[in-house]
Amino acid sequence: MKTLKKVYVLLSILIAFNDFSQVPGYMGKRFIVGYGASTSPAIFGSNGNGNSIFGHNGGNANTETFALNFHQEGFVEYALSKKMMIGFSARFYKTTYDNSRVTYGNIYNTDSYGYVRTQTISGDLNGLYYINGVNFTLYGKLFFGKYLAPWGTYMLFGPTIRRYSCTYDPVEMNIAYRADNYPYTTKRFSNFGDTKQSFTRFDISFGIGKSRILYNRITVDYGFNMQVFAFAFTLFDVIDEGLSDTNPTPDQYMAKTAPWRVRGANRFNVFCKVGVLLF
Repeated sequence: MKTLKKVYVLLSILIAFNDFSQVPGYMGKRFIVGYGASTSPAIFGSNGNGNSIFGHNGGNANTETFALNFHQEGFVEYALSKKMMIGFSARFYKTTYDNSRVTYGNIYNTDSYGYVRTQTISGDLNGLYYINGVNFTLYGKLFFGKYLAPWGTYMLFGPTIRRYSCTYDPVEMNIAYRADNYPYTTKRFSNFGDTKQSFTRFDISFGIGKSRILYNRITVDYGFNMQVFAFAFTLFDVIDEGLSDTNPTPDQYMAKTAPWRVRGANRFNVFCKVGVLLF
């Protein structure tokens, strides 16, 4: 009889443990909130400090220095099932464009006699302009093999909205030219539209990562992520900065050149994230 009782108790424990293990999440906890950081080398484009490893086409970045792109991220995640989590993240970054692209356009000068004359200018720009971006991503995490959410190796996939704003200082960003009407002096052109311009683009995020849980409460994720369209543009960006053969006019300059730099900053990054299992 005692033996039967022991067997009954053991079976009850095993059944209870099995039932508990089938609940999505870790020890019944499904909701995670956390912070992450990601980085990649700034090989051709300039990072938030205006530094680049190689630079591009004679731009104004500080080159031949070790330079990194850096992103910060806040996220929330929820385990829908044993293999699937859904999450939302906002990833913030700063970068710069080193004005490596030539501009071309018409300007209007008033000569000493009061006549307005049209002059065509083209050439390299001085200085940099600055980009502040945030990526909003709604994603799913699918866990592989024997792993159960939120522990183990997973694939991440979901749509991303890239929102970024570009600002320039006319004192820093300008182009020198020689007036073609009297007096024939060297002047500086610095009108590139509004000093702050904002843009929105769409992409798809993809990543592979691994998650670990410490002290039954802390999650640690590490791996890589990429933006699919930005990655697909890699060869095209290297050859032509994603532009046509026509150089942008001054009023189009940031709208035409900023997407190249934003794609470069988001193309491929390695990340580390720390979260807290709340409930």
